[in-house]
Amino acid sequence: KEYTSESSKFLSASIAPNSQWVLLGDSNSMITLWNFTDDRPVSFNDSFNTEASACEFTLSEKYGIIGSKGGTLIIWDHRKEKIMSTLKGHLNACTSLGVQQESEICNFIVSGSLDTNVKLWDTWEW
Repeated sequence: KEYTSESSKFLSASIAPNSQWVLLGDSNSMITLWNFTDDRPVSFNDSFNTEASACEFTLSEKYGIIGSKGGTLIIWDHRKEKIMSTLKGHLNACTSLGVQQESEICNFIVSGSLDTNVKLWDTWEW
């Protein structure tokens, strides 16, 4: 299967652990949730105002974690199409993400950046 954007380049992609969702980040500050079973985009979000240089699903698939070119991490509830939290700390593009989760709650996020730092974020607060 293939999904093609008409207007931008894809910078990041993540497949949900247990379903048919693919989270796509592009060069036009858009996040697309693609349902590859139905072969259609389901949701778009253009409120990020930054390129999505990394993205990852939580194990529960409730949240998409988006790492931005500006170094900010955005926690996005794709079902509500709402930004739930913003994590600031990197000085350059976030280029990699990992999620550790033991239950419905995402426990930790690890992010790597072009600022030469790796950060471990405790997410119990949100």
